[in-house]
Amino acid sequence: MLRTVQRERVVGLLYGARASFIGALHPLLAEGTNQSSHAHGRPWERLTRTGLIFEDVIFGSRATADAQLRRVEAMHRKVRGRIERDGGAYFPKGTPYSADDPELALLTMGVLADSSEVLFDTFVRPLRPEEREALWQDYLRFGEMFGVTRSLAPQTHAEFREYFDDWLLGPTHCLSPAARDAGIRVAFAPPLPLPLLLARPMTYVALAGTVPRSVLDLYGLPWGPAFDRAFELIARAHRAGLPLVPGVLRYGSVKGAFDLIRREEAFRLRFGLPTWRPDPAQADAHRSATRAARRAAPA
Repeated sequence: MLRTVQRERVVGLLYGARASFIGALHPLLAEGTNQSSHAHGRPWERLTRTGLIFEDVIFGSRATADAQLRRVEAMHRKVRGRIERDGGAYFPKGTPYSADDPELALLTMGVLADSSEVLFDTFVRPLRPEEREALWQDYLRFGEMFGVTRSLAPQTHAEFREYFDDWLLGPTHCLSPAARDAGIRVAFAPPLPLPLLLARPMTYVALAGTVPRSVLDLYGLPWGPAFDRAFELIARAHRAGLPLVPGVLRYGSVKGAFDLIRREEAFRLRFGLPTWRPDPAQADAHRSATRAARRAAPA
């Protein structure tokens, strides 16, 4: 069932971005992602490599999947440390994190599974109850390959929904400025060639419309009745038009999209152009604070 869901390109293109956007609410997940993604100055190369690994494990041969899993194991051994900022009441400054933490591994797989399910429901068709159960069982097997301890995970789809919805709507979220910036960049602002940038407003509506309003409020992102109407129009039009889309366009891997992002990042770096722009609000705040400090400094 996992392959059935993920081979829909609309799911494959959006589920990782949505998962990163929601996962940034957890301070330990956000810090681990930030450490690994920015370590070598090419965050998009690192992020898309994760997407390519998932594509190989889901759609590739056993030999290809095994090779990628060995790479993941080696990478995860390096992702560990302590958060440098206060992460709220539940995760104070100095809380340790590790990619090998079974609870973080489960939550990482949870945001992916939730995103696959929600996006398929929204843009393809509602899953039947037995399909939801089969999808979660496949994600359990998928998660075990990436460090999820099966005995600690929800054993049924109903248990998964209870576990994940309790977390998603719970009190433990703490969105730091860096995590907010990363969540927005990954979800809505990957480096793309100029013609594709024209689709960003529609991408924002389509993706943000699948996220709980409470999460958008934490990010401070705009939403309202006009956005609701636009989202419903996009979702209905996509579902209605999907049977008319040729199979070669509708189904398959999205490696091409990841490669496009990597090439665009490399192109921009070659010419000294930014690939990960700072959040404008943060930049304005920094400039204001700098000006105030200069005014307060003794002559």
